[in-house]
Amino acid sequence: MVTNTTEYISCDRVSKVIIIPTLRDNYSYIIEHHNEALIVDPSSFTPIDKVISDRALTVKGILVTHDHMDHVNDVKNAVQKYEVPVYAAEHASLPVKHVPVKDGFRVVLGTTFIEALSTPGHYASGLPLATVHNNISWYAASMEVLFTGDILFPCSYGSIGDADPHYMFTTLQKIRMLPEQTALFYGHEYFKKTMHIGRTIDSKNVAVEKRYAEGCNRLEKGLPTVPVLLQEEKATNPFLNWDNKELKKKLQCEEKVDYEMFLQLKTLRNDIIDRM
Repeated sequence: MVTNTTEYISCDRVSKVIIIPTLRDNYSYIIEHHNEALIVDPSSFTPIDKVISDRALTVKGILVTHDHMDHVNDVKNAVQKYEVPVYAAEHASLPVKHVPVKDGFRVVLGTTFIEALSTPGHYASGLPLATVHNNISWYAASMEVLFTGDILFPCSYGSIGDADPHYMFTTLQKIRMLPEQTALFYGHEYFKKTMHIGRTIDSKNVAVEKRYAEGCNRLEKGLPTVPVLLQEEKATNPFLNWDNKELKKKLQCEEKVDYEMFLQLKTLRNDIIDRM
């Protein structure tokens, strides 16, 4: 279990990301730029407010990756305390008013900005299928950081339930095209669970085993396994490697084109989860 709040210094050497473990396995984040801050996914108000207070930060806004309750559990308390706008997908269902954002929308923080990337795909069964479009990943190019919510996880991707898997495939294509030094921040600490999927599908992959050992070592120390560079995720995550000839040969899928291969990987993923 992750117990420590940690910080990541971005490539610009000015901005920081404060990683805050919340609830059972969620992550909330604070993007700090000089003395100003944006909150990402306010799952639990108390630990977030402590960081804001301890660092004497001025909150400028709240970024929501998606409207599932475990990610916005305390958004109302945060708005009441900081009196700042909330930015979320256009049709997100939140307990507070929000600024509706679409692909390319920018939120300014000091001398930098964070851009909304429309990343449909994650879906929880039982909700209206249209909610698959309520996923926003937040990307700061100058900092080389991306907050993916529940879209992407170590060696896997977020649940899609009964939604059209092509949404997730298109989103993963979009993420894969970002600069390889982009630091990825996920919505949960699912490391061991999702790494099991990747280790099973792409067994004997040396990079996967190295990543697993390093991640387990961090968890034993109460430290998060985030962030990870996109470069490493691409080297270890089979769901970002639908066109990898070696993987296709290993799975006897050499004749499958990209989306067909992704669907085959999805089937394998579901079978593994069913056996867990």
